[in-house]
Order: sequence, then C-alpha cells, then structure tokens
Amino acid sequence: MKTTIPLRVAVIASAFAVYHVFMHVQWVVSGCIEFLHGRHCSFENSANFEAMMDFDLLVTCAWVAGAAMAWFSVARAPKKSS
Repeated sequence: MKTTIPLRVAVIASAFAVYHVFMHVQWVVSGCIEFLHGRHCSFENSANFEAMMDFDLLVTCAWVAGAAMAWFSVARAPKKSS
C-alpha cells in the first residue's frame, strides 16, 4: 500500500500535537516548565511563568490546528480508483 504525502504529513503533525498537549498538561499539573534549556517554576516568578505557559499554549494550539487541517486535506483528497 502506497501512502500519500498528505497522509504522512497528517500523521506526523498529529504526533507532534499529541506530544505538545501531553507536555502542556504535565507542565500545568507540575507547576514547572522547561523552557530554553532551563526549568522555570510558578513559585519563582509567577508573571514570567504565566507568559511562558501562554506561549506554550499558543504553540500547542497551532500544532493541533495544523494536524486538524492536515486530516481535512486527507479527507477531501480525491479518491483514486483501483
């Protein structure tokens, strides 16, 4: 079975999206985030921590939206007759 490029992109984007969602939830639960080769916790500087979490949420939402658009592309692709 030959897989198409849009299907491969959708699977890869979905993997990154699932990873980012998992890591965001882990960081919210733990109260610490690993950002730019350092560990920052909410009790150190809450304003800075909230800004980093907002940025991470933005990146997470971008990966989820990208994965959704890739799957829409796969679903809308013309079917090849065998």
